[in-house]
Amino acid sequence: MAELFYCVRQHAGNLVKEYRGTMPPRYAPSDTDEDRRAKADLKAQRRTVLNRDSTDRLELMIALMGKYATHYILEFDDEHLPERFADVRKALRAFLRRVERFRGKGGLDYIPAIEGLHGAHRYHIHLVADYRQLSPAEVRFLWQCGEVTDWPVYKRHGKVLGFRYLARYLTKERSDGIIIPVGRHPWSCSRSLRAKLPPPEVWLDESDRIEVPEGALLPRMRAGGSQFGSYRVASWLEA
Repeated sequence: MAELFYCVRQHAGNLVKEYRGTMPPRYAPSDTDEDRRAKADLKAQRRTVLNRDSTDRLELMIALMGKYATHYILEFDDEHLPERFADVRKALRAFLRRVERFRGKGGLDYIPAIEGLHGAHRYHIHLVADYRQLSPAEVRFLWQCGEVTDWPVYKRHGKVLGFRYLARYLTKERSDGIIIPVGRHPWSCSRSLRAKLPPPEVWLDESDRIEVPEGALLPRMRAGGSQFGSYRVASWLEA
């Protein structure tokens, strides 16, 4: 009987992520620490398609907005600069309430992230939103604490950048216990956006080969394994 490979494929807008690997190995009482680490790594790779880490999850959420994803940076002027993380969250909530009143009924897809550890070490808010739901002019009108800059996420200067580069950027800061309190997630996501992520496709196949379509944009592929099994992971943007 041919060996079967466990396959997972996740779509998010035009982003496709796929995993194919040997069936997950079971732990055994006789396993050494090295054996358990090798088996754990194989199991972790399966989650790369969905939520292996914060960057993977954020990439999917941004991709759901597709080419309409817009990256806003909401800055604070000296008069409104918060002293504490909690005050930044308060300003963000006030802004989102103004957006809700301005837009009226209907869910808003957005992803906020609060930073303050790099650059000038001033608190600022990153906001990714759907351009069709919240335009740059509207953000500038509704943000009352300082300046706003914006640019499209998917493509800049005619070059397709994809979504992972921004996901990495927004997850680069880690809690320091002061500026960013311990236990605070670097980003969050509106329920309306999270609900749009379709369930992954899961199946068994006799082949571990991942077919990346011809003409796909920004293809990425890697493979790995150990004495307990092997895997392949790929992602690409559908043209």
